[in-house]
Parts: sequence; C-alpha cells; structure tokens
Amino acid sequence: MKDKTNNTATGADKTVVRSYKDLLCIIQQSIEQHNEIRLVDLLVTFKVDTYTLLGKKGISTDISTDTLFVDYPVIIEGLECKEVVLNKITFNKEVSFLFSLNSEIERLAIYDCNFNCTSAYSLRIEELICGEFDMIHCSSNSSISFDGICCSDNFNIEEVEIKGGFSFRNFRLLPKEDTELYLGGSISKDVEFVNCTFFKKTIVNIETEGCIKYRLINYDIKENTDNGSNVLCQGSICMNQTTIGKRLVFSYCNIGTIDLINVTVGSISEFEFRYKRLKNQAATILRNGALQRNDDVSYANYTADIYDDYLRTISTQKLRRWIHKIDNQKEQDQIEFKKIERRYKRKSFKRKLVEPIRLLFPNLFSEEGLLLWLNKYSNNYNRSWFRGVVFTCVVAFGWYFALNYWGMHEQFFVIDWRFRGFGEVFEGYLSLLDIFNLIGERPVFELTSVGKGLMLIAKIFIAYGEWQTIYAFYKYKK
Repeated sequence: MKDKTNNTATGADKTVVRSYKDLLCIIQQSIEQHNEIRLVDLLVTFKVDTYTLLGKKGISTDISTDTLFVDYPVIIEGLECKEVVLNKITFNKEVSFLFSLNSEIERLAIYDCNFNCTSAYSLRIEELICGEFDMIHCSSNSSISFDGICCSDNFNIEEVEIKGGFSFRNFRLLPKEDTELYLGGSISKDVEFVNCTFFKKTIVNIETEGCIKYRLINYDIKENTDNGSNVLCQGSICMNQTTIGKRLVFSYCNIGTIDLINVTVGSISEFEFRYKRLKNQAATILRNGALQRNDDVSYANYTADIYDDYLRTISTQKLRRWIHKIDNQKEQDQIEFKKIERRYKRKSFKRKLVEPIRLLFPNLFSEEGLLLWLNKYSNNYNRSWFRGVVFTCVVAFGWYFALNYWGMHEQFFVIDWRFRGFGEVFEGYLSLLDIFNLIGERPVFELTSVGKGLMLIAKIFIAYGEWQTIYAFYKYKK
C-alpha cells in the first residue's frame, strides 16, 4: 500500500501514496485513531481530485448535489503533491493546511466548498509554496487565514461569501510575467494584507462591512534602497466596484501603482504611505479621505497628483494625435505610442531633464495645459518653495540672455570664461530678480523698443515665479 522515502533536504521521512485506495486507507486510519482527518508528511504521486471520491465507502454524500460532508477536523501537514482539487465539499469542522518548508503543491484548487465551522477560523493555510491557487464559489461561516504563502503564478479567489474576515499575512507573489492576485466576493468583517510582497498586480473587488487594511506592503525591500532616500515602490493595487463599510488603511506601504475605480469607502487613513503613480479615480478618492480627516498636506499632495496626471494625459494625447497624422499606419502608431509611454515611466536622470520640454511643447498653445505646466514646474502645485526659487532663477537667467542679445542697443555683457567683470554682470542679473526694488541702485540697461517689450514679459514671468515661491511658503504657514 505504501512505503517510505527519505527527504535529503530535511531528513524527514515521507509516506508515499500511489493511489486513491491508499489515500482513503490513511484517512480511515486517522479517523479511527484521532477522530480527525490527518494527512501528515505524505508524498502523493498522483493528482488528487475529491470529486472522484464521491460514493466511496466511509464518506457521507448528498446524492442530490453530489456534495461530500466531512464532519471531522481536517489537518494537512507536510504534503507534497502535483495537484490537489477540493470539489463540492462541506466541512463542518475546522480545516488546516499546515505546510512545512519541504512541502510544495504545484496547484491547489477549492471549488464549491462550504466551511461551516464557527470557531475563530474555518480555514487556515500556512507555509504553502505553490504554483497556482484557485478558490471559487466558496462560503465560510467564520474567518479565513492565509499565512506564509509563496505563489509563483496566479492566486485567484472569486465569488466567495465569508461571514468573518479574511487575512493575508507574509504573502509573497513572485514576479512572473502576468501574474496577479485576485480577491472578489462578499466579506463581512475586515480584510487584511500584512507584511506582503507584491511584485505584480493585486486586484481587490469585494464588498465588506469592515475595513480593508494594507500594512507593511513591500516594506522589507526598503533596505535595498540608497540609505532610504529613494524607496523602491513596485507592484500595483487595483480596486474596482469595491464597497468598504468602514476604513481603507495604508500603513507602511511602498506601492508602485494605486488604481481605484468606483470605490465607496467610509474613511481613509494612511501612515508612511509611498507610491509612484495614482491611476483613474485614485487621487480623487484619496484626496476626499484627506479632506475628511482634515489632512491639509495630503490633500495638497493628491490635488497635485490629479493635476500632474491630467497634464501627462493631455500631453500624451496630443503627441499621439501628432504621430497619427505623420504616420497613417495604425500598427506603427501604436508602437510609437507605447515607446512614448515607456519613456514616461522611466525614472532616470535623462528623463527628468527632458520631461519638462516634452510636457511643454504639446501645451504651448493650450491655455489649460500651459497653466498646469507652469504650476508643476514653478512650485510643484504649491508644495515646493525650493522649486519656486529654482524656477524664478532659471527664468530670470533665460530672459537676461534674451535681453542682452536681442533687446539692447549694446550688449551689457560678453561671455568671458575667465569671469572678468563678473560682479557687474551679476548685479545686472540681480536687477532683473529685484522686481520690488529692494536693493535700490541698479545698472541701467539701454533697451531697444523690442527690448522694452521683452523686459515687460520677463518681469511678468519673474513676478509669477516669485509669487509661486511665496505662496508655497504661505501654503504651509501653519
């Protein structure tokens, strides 16, 4: 019936199970000895599908629904198997998958199962290494806990109805192409993601009367950054048609993209929450939460994200239209547009230098787009006085050169790399910045008619930059 094999990695013996007959024999023996179903340290050489157990001796069956009834606690520990499918089972006692480090299941699927246990947890899965996980059309009378799971493929939970809560702890979704975690259904109490690592997409489309809490998400990878100055944000959290009765919580999270659409939430709280990008309605929903809790700083940040995303959107749309006009081949247009999108996503020094020009050029003749561009680069939407200082100095420097070469009867300065006469040239530069005449005596520029027009425009832009700098200070006077 069975034999022993030695696991060289751990030194632990495993019982080899080669047929359903052997498996049923082990189940019956465990019921007789422990009054529970115990599958411990087994190496199963075939794919297990409980649907094939229908009608087998010793298992209660509802003939009308082909449902198995299990009236014993189920403990599965140290199991190694290629595939396990639990299909149409009603568990009236607690079910525990307690895997060890030497356990692995390539695919674990739970279909049309009911967990009727009313203790703290009706289902617990711990220390599981799996390739793919499915849990579809299942119900539970109490909470479900997943702890220490490492998944290399899709982790899919759909159409579940849970009267308790749902917790994911120490969960790791590996960065395989197109992998995602999906959670959909109805959950009465809190949904928690604690100390999880998401390299790819996490989709949460549920209705809950409690909270959805993200805590310590991608937080351990903070150690891989440059002295914590640039926190590595990765993965994405997407929520669509989600109803949260109480709070949405982000605490100690480093996330690449937050994508929220039609999310209804009682309130939002956040602490040490970092992200790269907000998509769709995310910035608006998070800003409403900041307004509700009177968090002026977060409200300003999310407002800036809304403006910034809109500026990028209209700029990209214009670039797309231009490319479409130049090249009528649709396939080529899509390729070029994807290249543009990829360039926007790159966080490199080169991109930071070129990005202002890319965003300015399509919006030169758009009043709305140009205003957004000016707000972004003059003080980062009222958030950065330092950017205001830099913007003002750069604008003054540019107009100083324009006036010198195109607006004066005689050039006020000639470029000299030995810096002779630098003091006089610098005084001329300061006279442009000093629109309030704080310094007093200033150099006299012999302007042409064109130069006087340029001077007027220069003063307007310099005054705008100085006002944006002052307003950035004023914004946070409290």
